[in-house]
Amino acid sequence: MIISWPKGLRNQTPLNHYPAHLIDILPTIAELAGANYPLELNGKSVLPAEGESLLPAIRGDKSIREKPLFWEWAVGRAVRKGNWKLVKHGKDADWELYDLEKDPSEIQNVSLKFPEKAQELKALFEEWKKKVRS
Repeated sequence: MIISWPKGLRNQTPLNHYPAHLIDILPTIAELAGANYPLELNGKSVLPAEGESLLPAIRGDKSIREKPLFWEWAVGRAVRKGNWKLVKHGKDADWELYDLEKDPSEIQNVSLKFPEKAQELKALFEEWKKKVRS
């Protein structure tokens, strides 16, 4: 993502490797506008926004994302927590685990080398999936 707003974002760092996702756009814009995300609409509860504002990262105040990122598409799914990313491509495919610090191109699947980490991330994904289904 490329962000430029010289008059609005002072002290922004020239390059930041902070993990971001499309879900972070809404909270970022809401913070910039001073708006609050609604808890309900027309008397019905609204699911909370999944993302987080990127302004602290853009300003260089934050370099580590504390909360995991989750996403799902057609027949794929993934979770990223810290430098670890667990990915499943295909309905019947196995989960693959990558250490993004050592392997940013996701070449070496290390799920057999770190089965506990793969299981931890899989459990986090399944917990998230239950939450967003309800």
